[in-house]
Amino acid sequence: MSKKNNPNNNEKEDEYKDVTFANMNVEGFRWHKDEHEQKRLTEYEQIGLTKKEKRAIIKAAFLNALPTFLCAMCGFAATMILIYLWLT
Repeated sequence: MSKKNNPNNNEKEDEYKDVTFANMNVEGFRWHKDEHEQKRLTEYEQIGLTKKEKRAIIKAAFLNALPTFLCAMCGFAATMILIYLWLT
C-alpha cells in the first residue's frame, strides 16, 4: 500500500505545523501587552457592541467632557481679556 492511498497519512499536516519556541510578547516592544491588558481586552471583546452602540458611547464621552473644556476656554478668554485691559 502506498503512502498516497493511506487515509491515516498525516505527513502533509505535520510538514506545515506551526510551532512556537519562545514567547514573542517581550516587554519594550510596541506590541507588548501585559497580562492585565490582555484580560481587559478579552473582557471588552466579550461585550459585543455594535457600531451604533460604540458611536453612542463615544458621543456620550465627548458630551461629558464638554463642560470642562468650555470652562477652561472661558477661563483662558477671561485671562486674555484681563491681560489686554492691563496692558492698554
